Amino acid sequence: MPANRTAGRFIPTTQAVRAPAYRPPDLDALLKDYRGRPPAAAIEAFPMTHAEIGAHTVVTALPGGMQLALLPRATKGDRVTGILRLRWGTLDTLRGKRADALLLPNMMLKGTATRSRTALNNLLSELDSSISVNGLGQQAGGLTGLVIDFNAPAPHLERVLELLAETLRTPAFPPDEFEQVRRAYIAQVLASQNDPTSHAAATLARHAVRYDRDDPRSAWAPEDTIQAVREATPERLQSFYQAYAGTSDAELAIVGPVDPAKVTEQLRALFDDWRSPQSHARIPRPWQPVQAERYVLDMPDKTNAAFSAVIPVELDDSDADIPALFTAVQLLGGRAGSRLWNRLREQEGLSYGVNATLGVSAGDRNGRITITGSFAPQNRERFEAAMHDELDKVLRDGFSALEVDFAKDAILRGRRQYLTQERNVAGLLADNLYWQRTMAWREQRDKDYAALTPEQVNAALKKYLDPARMSSALAGDFARK
Repeated sequence: MPANRTAGRFIPTTQAVRAPAYRPPDLDALLKDYRGRPPAAAIEAFPMTHAEIGAHTVVTALPGGMQLALLPRATKGDRVTGILRLRWGTLDTLRGKRADALLLPNMMLKGTATRSRTALNNLLSELDSSISVNGLGQQAGGLTGLVIDFNAPAPHLERVLELLAETLRTPAFPPDEFEQVRRAYIAQVLASQNDPTSHAAATLARHAVRYDRDDPRSAWAPEDTIQAVREATPERLQSFYQAYAGTSDAELAIVGPVDPAKVTEQLRALFDDWRSPQSHARIPRPWQPVQAERYVLDMPDKTNAAFSAVIPVELDDSDADIPALFTAVQLLGGRAGSRLWNRLREQEGLSYGVNATLGVSAGDRNGRITITGSFAPQNRERFEAAMHDELDKVLRDGFSALEVDFAKDAILRGRRQYLTQERNVAGLLADNLYWQRTMAWREQRDKDYAALTPEQVNAALKKYLDPARMSSALAGDFARK
């Protein structure tokens, strides 16, 4: 075997070249003129509980209509978090307008009348701040409004609010940026068509939502969305925005070390004269009975199949049955160790993952229990049989007192932990403004969860979990044997 050695010669030099020795800086000279920032106004630190949040939140409204919820509180790094929701239009005035608004959220940060996208991003970077924009309506772009999240160091909040006003009031919608956004959006829609999970969920959405194509509440097929995006233009987008956008119907919640009076005065100067050109009314989504249906969607070469099922429930988030039903759904499939998880993944090894959720909204008694899972296509029949068998068992036998106590504890811990994130708290405060609720209402929900009994949880499960009303979709390569 050849040797694995390296040979070399050391040749000393008479005059070695060495790096200069480290000389520590003269800190006294460097810092002699440093005065530091002036001391910040004392901001109280308090526990993030529903009661404390409610007691410390300053709620007001600008003359122009914007509602404000400001929570002055010490935060890590003295950072301020805010959520602004702009709402516009009505069911009648937004009919047939979705194509004009689809790309609106994606275009809002592409530049202003005086600043390019690059300049905007550079300034945000200098301020160590962020702004993001999303659509208020699901699958409808900016049709019914926008949700703007922002985060900034407290010393830069004033500048960031000015930049936010510039972004919202004078967006540029440059054609070159528009084309890039258009291509990326179409690519995203095409990718979702090729994803079994997305394909199954979208199929059920179209099955459950029975509105005509021009209705703002309709669920479009991917090909309809792609056609609309291809026909969109920057001019149509600009025209839509100018015709609807404003702060007459808006909620802004801010959490962090702020002076409520100072922030309110600045917001009045920035936004109060930006009135919405048209009136706004919430678009109702009333209960619609849905005939149960089962879809098998063959997708060649997709060796990881997806299952999605929906059971409609005539509930909104204020219903007295919500705590019991939410707890039951958590025990059914809301976490690792739940009934469906143990049966389909741990015991029979049929699923890579399975989940069950309860979805309800405020204002409309139009909720749903959703069950999702993934599996190998050749196991489709066994997966469905095991899932239905487990549903029958839990409906027959119910959950034990030990299971219910465990779930209650996990839910209450999760609700407390949710309040530790400023962004979550800002979202709750914005919700309270729109739905005219208080933190006391949310605190009562905690008490409702704590007082639940196994009998209440099992009764809610049997009342609402009806497999006969379940619509399902399975997507994957089922033709290959």
